[in-house]
Amino acid sequence: MTLFLQGFNYAFSGFTLVRHTALRWHVLLPALCSILLLASALWFGYTKIQYFTEFVNSYLPSFLSWLAPLLSFLIVPLVLIISFYVVTILANVIAAPFNGFLSEKVETLLVGYPPPSNGRLIKKFKMLAHMIGCELRKLTYILLFSIPLIILSFIPVINLAMPFVWIIAGSWLLCVEYMDYPMGNHNIRFTQQLSLLKHHRKVALGFGLGIMLLTVIPVLNLFAMPIATCSATKLWVDYFSQYYKD
Repeated sequence: MTLFLQGFNYAFSGFTLVRHTALRWHVLLPALCSILLLASALWFGYTKIQYFTEFVNSYLPSFLSWLAPLLSFLIVPLVLIISFYVVTILANVIAAPFNGFLSEKVETLLVGYPPPSNGRLIKKFKMLAHMIGCELRKLTYILLFSIPLIILSFIPVINLAMPFVWIIAGSWLLCVEYMDYPMGNHNIRFTQQLSLLKHHRKVALGFGLGIMLLTVIPVLNLFAMPIATCSATKLWVDYFSQYYKD
């Protein structure tokens, strides 16, 4: 539990960092993506809640009809969780280069020297295609991980537990999403990142849950993406970097 709470607390460590004057312009674009994320997630969740409620209840056997009100109550947080989660991933694909540069600046600020990804501006733009490619590979992993959960979410009775399953799964995937930025700046392959995070699963899940909480708190969620990127970088510097072996 100590390790879980340690990871959870690190999710909020980026609050101080995003206010640093040296990071101001690097925070702006991820923050704009966060605002678009919030608006899109709220719109999607609001417009689809009734549809999903009617769809799930239509497959409910008659002898379980008494579960309909409970399912309707559980579907609301389920749809909101999925909405925030899916739109977050898509927004991160778009913002991947900006988050990578922000992570680089944060690490330089924390340790006094840049990660291996640092270089001239021309070199950075040449890396954009590679960074977006890495983000798409990460997106493939997230989709393969999520598809079975989405299917289970529409199976009566089983879907009663799915909001809790989605919270756990979402915490893991958000950790994978944001820890990729500082680890990617150290040229750590995605498979190696997963291996490292799995070996420290409690810290990873605690961190991911904290990030998920950031995405649902009004006002704070407008800056969830840059805060999460800064927090992930600090978690890498303070914790994960000591356990990584090339």
